[in-house]
Amino acid sequence: MMLSNTKQRTEEMLSHHVEAFAGRDMDAFMSDYCENAVLLTPDGAMRGIEEVRAFFEAFLAGFSPGSTFEASQRVAARNIGYVVWSAPGSGLPFATDTLIFSGEKILTQTFTAPLNPR
Repeated sequence: MMLSNTKQRTEEMLSHHVEAFAGRDMDAFMSDYCENAVLLTPDGAMRGIEEVRAFFEAFLAGFSPGSTFEASQRVAARNIGYVVWSAPGSGLPFATDTLIFSGEKILTQTFTAPLNPR
């Protein structure tokens, strides 16, 4: 029973995170992270909420105005969320995120995508 509740809560947190990103609401998006969160990318590790925010602000700055975000898959298992998504209008055909939640915050995230969307 407890695992089912954990999975449900993970699904809820994952949905909030995806919706905040899609809406480009950086404050809501960043509210999902622990202060000591770690983001792992092909370029290395960002440690702490300030580095994570700087990474995503720079990443989103490369998106075309009005571009859309499409999450094609969301999976939740225990305290782990996984998202496959794209932003076709910005030349980003594919990206993935894996998020590990601690309590109700993201503790660790992996992110993979071409890092230079047009």
